[in-house]
Amino acid sequence: EENIHNAAEDDENYKDNADNNKENNNEETKSSIRSWKDMYQSKWTFCGDLDNNYPIDDTGQVLIAYGNDNQISGYHSDTYLYGLNKDTGEKIWSVYGGYYPIHYCINEPENTILIGTKPSVDDDTRLQCIEITTGKLLWEKIFSFEIRRLAITDKTVAVQPYNLNTIMVLDVTNGEVLWEKELEQNEVLISLQRQMNNIIVSQKDGLAAYEPSSGQMKWKVEGNLFPESPHPMIMLPDVIESKQYQILSKNTNTQWITFEDCFRKIDFNTGEVLDSIPTGGINLLYLLDGEFSIVKSYEKEDNGNLFTKSFSLYSNSQKNELFSKNDTLLGAVVYQNKLIYTTPEKIKCISLDTSDLLWECGYSFDPPEAYSPLIIQNRLVIVSNDKIHVFNPDSGEYLYQVDDYNLPVYPILDIPVVDHSPSVIYVSGNEIYISRNDGHLDALILK
Repeated sequence: EENIHNAAEDDENYKDNADNNKENNNEETKSSIRSWKDMYQSKWTFCGDLDNNYPIDDTGQVLIAYGNDNQISGYHSDTYLYGLNKDTGEKIWSVYGGYYPIHYCINEPENTILIGTKPSVDDDTRLQCIEITTGKLLWEKIFSFEIRRLAITDKTVAVQPYNLNTIMVLDVTNGEVLWEKELEQNEVLISLQRQMNNIIVSQKDGLAAYEPSSGQMKWKVEGNLFPESPHPMIMLPDVIESKQYQILSKNTNTQWITFEDCFRKIDFNTGEVLDSIPTGGINLLYLLDGEFSIVKSYEKEDNGNLFTKSFSLYSNSQKNELFSKNDTLLGAVVYQNKLIYTTPEKIKCISLDTSDLLWECGYSFDPPEAYSPLIIQNRLVIVSNDKIHVFNPDSGEYLYQVDDYNLPVYPILDIPVVDHSPSVIYVSGNEIYISRNDGHLDALILK
C-alpha cells in the first residue's frame, strides 16, 4: 500500500512555476523543424500498390508489410500482404487480400508463412503456404468458407471457419486434412501469428490445449472466458500489446488471457497459471514490454462511450502493482527507469521508483489516439495525426517536428485505446521503418 500513490498528492507537491516554464519553453521551440532524411541514412524505399503500407511483422530477413487503401474503394478496403527483403526493400512476394481480412501465421524454423485470403464475396478462400525468403508457393488449399482464425504448430496448421462450429487441422507440409473437431458456439481458436506447440481453443468454461497431430486434449484451465463487454465496438476487459513489443516479442510460450474475474498469464505448453491480475471492472491490460504492463480502468458514459479514469503500472517480474494514478493514459513507454505517457492534453513523465511527477508539458497538436510514444536514439518520438514530434525524454523539452514525413492518418476511435491500428513507425536495431501517406515505406539507418 505504501507503494501506491495518488495523482492528486503528486499535484500538490509539484511546482507550478516549473510547469509553466516547461510549457512556455515548449511553445517557443515548437517552430523548430528538421529532416530525418538529412539526419539519418536512407537505406531503401518501397512503393506498394495502395496508398498506405505499414510494417507489421519481422522475421529478421524479411519485413512483413500490410497495405490498404484506407477504404477509398468504397465501403470495403483493398488490402495486400507483402514480404520485403530487409536489406534491399525488394518485394519478394505479395498476396492480394481484397476487402476480407487477411490471416497469416509464420513458421520461422521452416521459413514458411501461411496466408489466408478471400478477395471478394464471389471468390473462394485461398490458404497458401509460401517460402518466406523466396516467395515460392509450396502448396495451396481452396475453401468455400471464410477463415475466422489461423494457427500454426511445427507440423500442423489449424483453421477455424466463420459460421461453422469446427476447427480443421491440416498437415503443414502439404495441406492435407488430418482431423477435425466440433466446437461449441462462441469457442475460438487462439492465433498468435507464430509457431505454437499446442492447438489452443478458448472455450466458455476455460482454455483448452490439444495435441496437434492427434487432437487429444492435453490440459485445460477452468474459468469463464466470455465476460460481457460494455462497448459494442471493442471487447473489454481485454489484453493488447504495444505494437513495437508485439513485433519484437514473438513469444508463444506464455500469454496473458482474459478471464471474467482476472487476467491470467498462462504457460501454453503446460497450462500452468504463472500470474494473475484482477480485472476489477472495465479494464484493459496493456503490455508495454517484457518487464512492465499497464492496467487501464474505464468508465461508461451515459451515451455508451468509454473513457479512462485511472491506470496502474504492473511489474511483470515482481508480480505486483508498483503504483496507480488518477489520470487518462493513452499510450506509454518506459525509458531509463521512467514512465512517459500521453494524455489528451499533456505528456507526463514519472519516476518508476517513487511515482513522483518528474516533468510534464502541454502541446497544441492533436493527441495521439492511435499510437504509443517511442524512444529512438534517446529521443522521445510522438506520432500525432500525420506528424512526427520529437522531445527530450529527460526534461520534456520540445526539440523539433520532422518536416519530411507525413504519415497515414488512421481513423480515430470514439474510445481512448491505442495500438488497435497498424504501426506507422517500427524500430529494429539501428533501423527505422516509416509509413508515408503517399504509398511509400522507407527504411532509414540510424547514424
